[in-house]
Amino acid sequence: MHEFWLNEGANYPEWTSPYSKSTVKVVFDPSFADARPTTCFSWFNYMEKLTSIEGFEYLNTSKVTNMEKMFCFCMDLQSLDLSYFDTSNVTNMSDMFSFCYDLESLNLASFNTSKVEEMSGMFNQCWKLQDIYVSELFVVPQKDLKTQYMFNDCRKLPNYDKYETDYHRAYYGTKDSKGGY
Repeated sequence: MHEFWLNEGANYPEWTSPYSKSTVKVVFDPSFADARPTTCFSWFNYMEKLTSIEGFEYLNTSKVTNMEKMFCFCMDLQSLDLSYFDTSNVTNMSDMFSFCYDLESLNLASFNTSKVEEMSGMFNQCWKLQDIYVSELFVVPQKDLKTQYMFNDCRKLPNYDKYETDYHRAYYGTKDSKGGY
């Protein structure tokens, strides 16, 4: 097990370089619940073999403003439940899930994007993405050009052709009665 200091601003976290290519699993320990990171910039960026993340309930994102490239190039992740995330202060979600080729479903039900100014490439190249679960708090700015390539090459999304020409839409879904996506 390894421990690291939290990164600040748009600085890469110290764990990305030595461990990113070989990391298969990330676990947030209950002791992490008291931490208040202000950025999640590139936290899992280039963790190409990452297949699971446990303990998201211990990641308090209430003070986070930057989630840029948070899961970028997590090529082996198949699903993420980020329903514990508080995104009410986040301003940047660009490339958050870019190049997550195997990602099929995302639960973003708690995402509040009212302060987000940058969503460019948020789901870029998520080839297998079929379901994105959001609430009415997930709003994509209608006149903001900072949504370029938001759904680029998300060919499995319903109405993909519409996303390809109109980056200002999100697919709204709900969990089924069994708690799945």
